[in-house]
Amino acid sequence: MSKQNILQFTCIFLLAINAAVPVNALEVIQDADDASMNAIATNAFRVLRDVPFVGLEKSRPELEKIIETHHRLLKIDKMSQQRLSLVLADGVAYGIISEIHRADLARLGSETNMTPKSIPFEKDTAIRLWNANMPDFPSAIRHALTGDGIVTGHIAKHSSEADVLNGEMIDKCPPETILPLIRELRHKELYSIFRSNKPSADEQLIYTLSKYQAFRDLSIIMKLYETHDLPSDSKTMQTMIEESLKKSPQVGKRLDDGMAIIAFKVRSSFENYYPEASYQDTGGPIYEYVGKQAFPLIPFMTDRSLLPEKLKKILEKRDRRAAEKNPQ
Repeated sequence: MSKQNILQFTCIFLLAINAAVPVNALEVIQDADDASMNAIATNAFRVLRDVPFVGLEKSRPELEKIIETHHRLLKIDKMSQQRLSLVLADGVAYGIISEIHRADLARLGSETNMTPKSIPFEKDTAIRLWNANMPDFPSAIRHALTGDGIVTGHIAKHSSEADVLNGEMIDKCPPETILPLIRELRHKELYSIFRSNKPSADEQLIYTLSKYQAFRDLSIIMKLYETHDLPSDSKTMQTMIEESLKKSPQVGKRLDDGMAIIAFKVRSSFENYYPEASYQDTGGPIYEYVGKQAFPLIPFMTDRSLLPEKLKKILEKRDRRAAEKNPQ
């Protein structure tokens, strides 16, 4: 099958399953139980997965529904809903940054065979979506700190909220006990493919801090994007970030690791939010994008029918191994 036929088939398939999920699936009931969270996660995956095919402008109304939903979920006093809220916000951020990156590739002419083609959008659309999508991270951190955990218990006793929000909290953690646990949790939250839909208080706190720092980094880039075309080479990008940090330095240290805020880490955060594979490979970059959108949502999805076959096979293999380890 030719690349053109593959793309046509993919678009037809996406349109067909678009009709299979009701638009109102993003409506949140009062306590957002497992069934409603499945509906929310499934519909959010459908919307986020389709952004490269539909474009940012046409995706905007449904992205705004996801944004409204994650703000409402963050107000529910349960760790699962708090986690899903931030997963949704992160998915929207990934969709926005990916489209900015794809548009820049098209503008520079560096990916003439990009599949699917980047669909033009107004810069203001990306900026408005980004600003609306910003979660209330301080509230999410306060909620995580009320949970019963080793890390949360120590921080609640020995650090103030200001310490947490300016990165000083890391320096107040014992290097023999709490600090290694924070590093272990951070590594797990950053690099684990499979996460729980019912995180512990410690897991949720570290996840929230990591995402808050990532959004802070990305906000620096979005400020540059608002007034400039983003440079194509990393050296120029880093110089621009350094100049931005000099003019408007961030207060305190990095929230996730307590290190200094430097241009290299800001740029690294940005580069983590767009696919790296060549867009000339129809099976590469879109699969990478879809996978990055799917894996954080999968713990909340009891319906896997919308997932690509490759992801279904990975999940079946994982489930089979889990059953072998814990036979009933």
